[in-house]
Amino acid sequence: MKKKLFFPAVLTATLLFISVTTIGISHTSRLPFMSKADLVITEIWDEQRTICYNITNIGKKKAGLSNSALILDGEGIMRDYSVPALDPKEKITRRFSAAKMPFGTHEITVIADCSNLVSESNESNNSKTETLSFEFPEEITLD
Repeated sequence: MKKKLFFPAVLTATLLFISVTTIGISHTSRLPFMSKADLVITEIWDEQRTICYNITNIGKKKAGLSNSALILDGEGIMRDYSVPALDPKEKITRRFSAAKMPFGTHEITVIADCSNLVSESNESNNSKTETLSFEFPEEITLD
């Protein structure tokens, strides 16, 4: 009668990796959810009454086509915008015209992948909010 040998195994997991160690033999694998795209808004700024923002794919896989949206003062979507596919670490700058933006200080929120078209490793980091001021020009020239 053959005896089956049992070797105790130690299973450890971190945010990025899972490891199994059995009697000094170790195998480490990347967790599957970390091998996805991850779109984030990295910057928002005003450039002569144009709201500019950067979307970066900080993930490990290519992000397919998606949409971004701008929300003014938490009052719903002002506009959405098509975003092309982005390779890992690729960044793209997009712009919303603020020409019809009411003068004053506003809370601007931009959301990457607002339609949830891209499967991401972190679905909770898609938005960024900044406060921007749009003032009357100091000098107006009439023709």
